[in-house]
Amino acid sequence: MSRALLGRGGRTSIPIEMQMRPRLPRPLRWLVVLTVLALLAAAGYGAWRLELARRTVLHELGQSVGERRAAERELLRMGAEREQLLLERDQLAARMTELEAGLRAVAEERDRLAAAAGVAESQATIERAASDRLASELRAIEAENARLKADLHYLESLLPADGSRGVVSIRGLQFVPDTVPQTWRYRALLMQGGRAERSFDGSLQLVVTGMQNSESVTLVWPSKTDPQSRQSMAVRFTRSLRVEGAIELPEGFEVESVQLRVMENGAVRAEQRVAI
Repeated sequence: MSRALLGRGGRTSIPIEMQMRPRLPRPLRWLVVLTVLALLAAAGYGAWRLELARRTVLHELGQSVGERRAAERELLRMGAEREQLLLERDQLAARMTELEAGLRAVAEERDRLAAAAGVAESQATIERAASDRLASELRAIEAENARLKADLHYLESLLPADGSRGVVSIRGLQFVPDTVPQTWRYRALLMQGGRAERSFDGSLQLVVTGMQNSESVTLVWPSKTDPQSRQSMAVRFTRSLRVEGAIELPEGFEVESVQLRVMENGAVRAEQRVAI
């Protein structure tokens, strides 16, 4: 269908041919609307996500900057602490050097004192040994002096008032066990009274009485069959003579008494008996 349109001034316009298009079905129109809405929603969501991402990035960048600044401040603090620790280390090293020097000085002083103490201890030891030796010698001298005084007293007591000569006596007879088993030691002082100048020549005889196997037994020394033992018992003196010796007794022999005799030409000139 075509129509002629009148224009302004009464003129006729160019005919316009109008054609009516058919309308879209309703469901299709709703589908188109929903599609457009979905696209708008997707675009809005994308814009929101983009803004969220932008804000997140900015926030993280802000945090990173803050962390970086905090890290820088921490590094500065740690650097200052490191400098302080280095200073303290140097001070400690200097102090340790002083202490080592002091220890060396103390060790040297200790060694010197130890050496001096060792010398003093050695001197003290030597002095103690010398003192002990002198004390021992003094005791021996005192004992010998006492023995000589006793011998002198015995000698003086044997000098008869009537001036008789040649009297032989025995003083201080002792008979004691020795450290060796079954061995006994005897000791006595022989003296000749008067003022004669002749020497006494004789011998000793030791008679030991005791029990053995529940029987009384008497033993005599020296044995008549042993010339060597008889020779060992020979004595010769002018004024006095200290005699001593040792004899070995049979095993199981129990000593009861001992008698020392001074013999001259087979005769008994003096004798002394002691009970054990």
